[in-house]
Amino acid sequence: MTFRSCIFSMLLISVSMAFMMSDDKKPTYPGYLVWNHGIKETVKIQSGSITDNEVKIKYLVEGNVITIKPEDIKAYGYSKTLSPLSSEDYHYDRLEMEYPAKPFGSNTAMVLREVSGPISLYSYFVEVRTDRKHPVHHRPHVLSENGKLIELNEDNFKKKARLIFGKYDALRAKIGTKKFQLKNLRRMVRDYNFWVAEQHDPKEYKVSPENYDVNQ
Repeated sequence: MTFRSCIFSMLLISVSMAFMMSDDKKPTYPGYLVWNHGIKETVKIQSGSITDNEVKIKYLVEGNVITIKPEDIKAYGYSKTLSPLSSEDYHYDRLEMEYPAKPFGSNTAMVLREVSGPISLYSYFVEVRTDRKHPVHHRPHVLSENGKLIELNEDNFKKKARLIFGKYDALRAKIGTKKFQLKNLRRMVRDYNFWVAEQHDPKEYKVSPENYDVNQ
């Protein structure tokens, strides 16, 4: 057996062991569930793949892993510690999407909320198994001030964004220019929400404090 074959075999064994690992041995994170009746419960969340997190929620009850569906809860979230001084928080809301996260699945999904405010930004991840190079697509959605869920993509970005941010003249005028592209959507949503809160001159662009030192 060549060295390359040996390494490949070891990788296969490692991947197989990862798949064989039972749920009760996978890591969990401090989190919460918001049930349909509005009660918030503190639990340990077992995070899965980026699309699994949208369609099935796993949490611990007395050491046992319980799996529930999006229809069972309104929201959930958890926190991952990155270092003694920092952590990353994840919050998911139940939304009705135009298409499922996984082929032949339900359109009801738990969708990752990236920004909260008058306008909320969500990241929806969709499996596209016919796309072997990029089998999971990121499809950002904005929940507008009138409660409409709008998907933005490279084709419709300028038109949709100008409507979404239309009341903030300074932002609307910049859409489509450098640093005001689809990839900068998170920053724009934060800056718009900051303008709504502060009500400064709509013709003057101001950066939200949340975006200090943030490139996007």
